[in-house]
Amino acid sequence: MIVLGLEQGKQGFPSEKATHALLELLLPKAEDYQHAEERRLFYVALTRARHHVYLIADGNKASSFVRELVNDKYAILTDEFQGHGFQQQVADTPCERCQTGYMVVRKNQYGIFYGCNQYPLCGHTQKGCPKCGGILITEGRSRVCQNRDCEVAEPVCPKCGGGMILRKGKYGQFWGCANYRTNAGFSCSHTEQAVNSGTRVGLPDQDYIT
Repeated sequence: MIVLGLEQGKQGFPSEKATHALLELLLPKAEDYQHAEERRLFYVALTRARHHVYLIADGNKASSFVRELVNDKYAILTDEFQGHGFQQQVADTPCERCQTGYMVVRKNQYGIFYGCNQYPLCGHTQKGCPKCGGILITEGRSRVCQNRDCEVAEPVCPKCGGGMILRKGKYGQFWGCANYRTNAGFSCSHTEQAVNSGTRVGLPDQDYIT
């Protein structure tokens, strides 16, 4: 059995399209359990197949049903098919801004970056790890690379949420917000002499412990 359309969104499964208020009056009272009817239908698809069930989904915007199977470690195979066009994993890093989307790899003329899969509803973007290109997640005052083989952690500006970079001034080195710009519509001038992030701060070609 093959189940298609397992994607997040209004046209996905389960559908996130809101029901018109007038139509709600004509329908039976909704059950307390979210997506109860669609969940039952999905359960039937999983349990009635004679041999195998193949779930077709875009890993960058996978259905909540697919995420449950992966996150709860059900006995599923995610590497049966490999090669060009097959994704290795489901996007699992939540967007820090909207809290409903997930960060996915994108590319533009300036290179690779990460953006929310809810774009254009959410335009949050962030750069990848400067060492390995992996996704950075916020832990306290630092953004830490999710790649366990990479030890990069960069401090976060407490004022605007941007990155902090080591700068040099006439009085020596200091940490300044990477969003500092001159003659720009948005600029953050936050600085610190030492970043008390509570974690190791390591950047390529640098090694600072504060």
